[in-house]
Amino acid sequence: MNAEIDILEMLSKKPHPNIVEYPGCFRDGDCILIKGGVPANQRPPFDADEVIS
Repeated sequence: MNAEIDILEMLSKKPHPNIVEYPGCFRDGDCILIKGGVPANQRPPFDADEVIS
């Protein structure tokens, strides 16, 4: 996972329109926390009944 993050960090310095936008992340050993969130047009639909059951 760290190798992929390193590549995305490199790409974020010179973004390309055909490559996904990378918001960045915080790393602490094996723990990874992604900055930002999923854009609204890329979120899966929310089904409250499925979550509650």
